[in-house]
Amino acid sequence: MEENYTQVYERPSKSFAGFIDILESFIYAIVVVVLVFTFLGRLSVVDGSSMDNTLSHGEYLVVADPFFLYQPKQGDIVIIDGGEAFTPYTEPIVKRVIATAGQTITIDTKAECVYVDGVMLEEEYAKYELPPHTIYNSSKDYHDALYFTGVLMGGKEAYNTTTGTLTVTVPEDHVFVMGDNRLNSADSRVKQIGFVHKDYVVGKAVFRLFPFSSIGGLY
Repeated sequence: MEENYTQVYERPSKSFAGFIDILESFIYAIVVVVLVFTFLGRLSVVDGSSMDNTLSHGEYLVVADPFFLYQPKQGDIVIIDGGEAFTPYTEPIVKRVIATAGQTITIDTKAECVYVDGVMLEEEYAKYELPPHTIYNSSKDYHDALYFTGVLMGGKEAYNTTTGTLTVTVPEDHVFVMGDNRLNSADSRVKQIGFVHKDYVVGKAVFRLFPFSSIGGLY
C-alpha cells in the first residue's frame, strides 16, 4: 500500500527575512563605499604639524580624485606621495598648492608674504611662528634652506641674499607647495622635495571626517 506524502514548505520567519534585508543592504553599502573610494576619493590621515592651524595631527581627511582626473589648482590642499623620490620624506604629506605650472612665485622671508605672478597672496591661514624643534630652528636655517632650494630650482640668481627673497617659475606638469605652518614644514622649499610633479599628487582634500568636533568641508 502506497502512502501519499505532502511536502510542506515553511515560509521564512519575519525576523529571518528582516535579517536578509539588512545583510543585503550592508553588502550594497560596502560595494558603494568601495566604488566611491576607488574612483572618487580615499581617506588620508594628517601626520605632523606642518598644516597648523588649518589641519591638526591625527585628523582624517576625505581626499577626492574623481576618476583620476583631478588637476591641482592654486589654493588647493592636496595629498602628495612621492615615495622614494622624496627621501627622507617618503610617507604621504599634506600641503597647500601655492603655484602651478607657468606661474612665478616669490617668497619674501622678511615680510613673511608670498607673491604669485607679482600679486601678493592673502593668506589668513599662514602661520609664521618658530617654536623649538622645528624644521627651521633659526632664521638662518630658513634662509639657508631657501638658498639651496633656489640653486636647485633656478640657479643662484633665484635667491636674493640681500632681500631674502626666493623667486622661481614652476615648470610644466609641476606645482609648488607649502605647509600652512610656514616655519615647520618640509615642502617645495626644501631641496629633497622641490617642484612636485602632478603625478605625485594623490588628490584634493575636500572634507574633514574626524574628529567629529571639527567635521566639515575644507576650502
